[in-house]
Amino acid sequence: MPRALPILAVAFAVPIIVLMAIAGYRQHGLPAGTTSAGTTLMLPIVGYNPRDLLSGYSLSYQVDYGVDEEELCPGDNARKGYICMDTRTFSYAKPDACKLFIRGKCDYRSRFRAGIERYYLPEQDALALDGMLRGTERHDFSIEVSVTQRGRASVEALLLDGFPWDEE
Repeated sequence: MPRALPILAVAFAVPIIVLMAIAGYRQHGLPAGTTSAGTTLMLPIVGYNPRDLLSGYSLSYQVDYGVDEEELCPGDNARKGYICMDTRTFSYAKPDACKLFIRGKCDYRSRFRAGIERYYLPEQDALALDGMLRGTERHDFSIEVSVTQRGRASVEALLLDGFPWDEE
């Protein structure tokens, strides 16, 4: 038993250290004193797929960044790209003069992906959202996104006509 004690202590400590490292990595790059995850934006979404709700309780969609489709991911695919939200332009080089940008990658279909193209929700809420998507009443869907200084974006909320969808 005495030999197993150090092994158990290490087995218990490793997951805690890993979680602390992940939290530290997520906080790295934020200005001193900043407690939020970054600058908040509201972006419209289009082309959502309600059938995705039935598999995994998530909603997949395309984000409308306000950039012309022809300008997004021209030429090469599978490359890093950046959208400057100040000027609503796309480039493969990190925009130096841009105060707020979103980084992502161009996929094989020349679509820009920033990791915010899917919204996950609890199983018990999936049917309610599915009913709103398939209903006869037309709604404007958008997402509230938090963007760090390094361009990492994360979805904070799914909005229906400008309000959190679960308040509707």
